[in-house]
Amino acid sequence: MDERIQYRCMRNKKLLIFIWNLGIGGVQKRVRDILLDMEKNYPEWTVYLLVKRKDPHHFNKEIEKINNVKVIYFPTKHRIYNCWSSIIWIAKEFLIIKPDVCLTFLSHFSVFLIWLKKIFFWQKTKLILNEGVFTSGYLPIHSSYPKFENFLVRLSYKYADLIIAPTKAVKNNLTDEYKVPRKKIKVISNWTLFKAYKSKKSKYDLIYIGRFEKEKNLLKLIDLIVEIKKKIKDKRLEKNVIILKTKKDIIPYLRQSKVFVTLSCNEGLPNVILEAGMCQLFAIANNFEGVSEVIRQNLTGYYSESKKKLCNKIIFLLRNENIRKEMGIRVQKHILKFFGKSNQERFIKLIV
Repeated sequence: MDERIQYRCMRNKKLLIFIWNLGIGGVQKRVRDILLDMEKNYPEWTVYLLVKRKDPHHFNKEIEKINNVKVIYFPTKHRIYNCWSSIIWIAKEFLIIKPDVCLTFLSHFSVFLIWLKKIFFWQKTKLILNEGVFTSGYLPIHSSYPKFENFLVRLSYKYADLIIAPTKAVKNNLTDEYKVPRKKIKVISNWTLFKAYKSKKSKYDLIYIGRFEKEKNLLKLIDLIVEIKKKIKDKRLEKNVIILKTKKDIIPYLRQSKVFVTLSCNEGLPNVILEAGMCQLFAIANNFEGVSEVIRQNLTGYYSESKKKLCNKIIFLLRNENIRKEMGIRVQKHILKFFGKSNQERFIKLIV
């Protein structure tokens, strides 16, 4: 085949991605990483990014500048939870774009796209779900109708062409609770593209980075801080907690901290643990499903459901600088080995 004709054929490839917003969360970072890599290595693909909400907009301008990406925002009239008009609008875009591959990051988008593909069965679209959460723990917290959405996931997910899970725990949850065939699920851990940094002189004892939402378990974090303060005979908490606004650059804070704390009750695989590790900062975490797949107990961090054990471990580490430094070096090596760019490359190869 003539090279020019072959190249024109390659230009026809279309990827359609659905995402809630382009804020600063872990999913948004992964989408940004994927799009930048595809611009460089897969210019024959055009990526259509359907975004439900324009705000928050931390990555909007950066992504809009990528050559082979077309960002499409939901019309304003569809953004206020107008279910039926949104469904019609998504279906229309799906039929206009005629994507070769659809990639979704949210269960309600995933369920809808599965059935949309079944309705328009003659359109040969490969449907890939990125299930970045522990599903049976996520839905009761975030869904208005968790029992109904659990039913829809159980009914629908088995018809996806492929599901990418960040941990074996997420895969097992999908197979055990939702009866998804194991052969349809591929485990690829999240990644971080942070460079390796050395830690700096500590300014903060503990640091938490993340959303203020129920699943992040921030009340337990406050309780933990109170308990630590009791043990060091000082209860004046108001002078010891600093709440900062959203920051794009979190590296200076990570490098100047002694211990990263996350007490989420439900996670997929937290990107921020990987980012902290690249700054030689280990995590103290709640014992969420799949935590052992990112933290090696007592080697690259620590996890427990017991507030007392977490408290004692934090105090021990705060008082032992040499042990903190050794653990910081180990966690950075661990992240570089298991959660680097190669995971992103494996993820993209499944798409294209």
